[in-house]
Amino acid sequence: CVCSVFASERHGGSLAAMLRRARGVKASLLVVQERGGRTFGAFIPSQLARSEAGFYGDARTFLFMLTPRRIFRATGRDDHFVHMSATHGIGFGGEIGGGGFALHLGADLLSGRCLPSHTFGAAASLSSSRDFAPSSVQLWDATPPEHAERLTAHARSWDDAANADTVLQPGPNKLMLEFVGMEKEVAMLRRFSG
Repeated sequence: CVCSVFASERHGGSLAAMLRRARGVKASLLVVQERGGRTFGAFIPSQLARSEAGFYGDARTFLFMLTPRRIFRATGRDDHFVHMSATHGIGFGGEIGGGGFALHLGADLLSGRCLPSHTFGAAASLSSSRDFAPSSVQLWDATPPEHAERLTAHARSWDDAANADTVLQPGPNKLMLEFVGMEKEVAMLRRFSG
């Protein structure tokens, strides 16, 4: 299932709201659209969780920019992949309380910052400037098919989607499918399910 779980413009601008909507999601894509025009984010290969005192995740975590398409993988210099807390918001790579994060969003999802980090290298180029203001923050369920046995409350059935935009039409859903390499698999499912 690659489907939208959270969008700040629909569900409110808070990390707490995003966490509530992400319950049960085993892997996700965080997508940030900044007012400066860039779209970037992070792939999180594990369930989102608060980590008040430290970091979680593994080397499958990566940061990305959609235009131009660029991926920042873990450098192997440390294991500071994901940090999430009520105090610090959500951060990827970096240091808690000093040094900053490669990608950081405040707990209200209204402000962000990108800095160089040991974890993801030169990921500071994700945003158009060091400090940025998100116009939209989205979370997408990117749980691999082998873990998606259950239907989630976030996914619409094929029948309900008949009169709505589909993930295969041009737009953000199709871009996300292309990004995670699942466009062909979804097209085959649609062809044989109807």
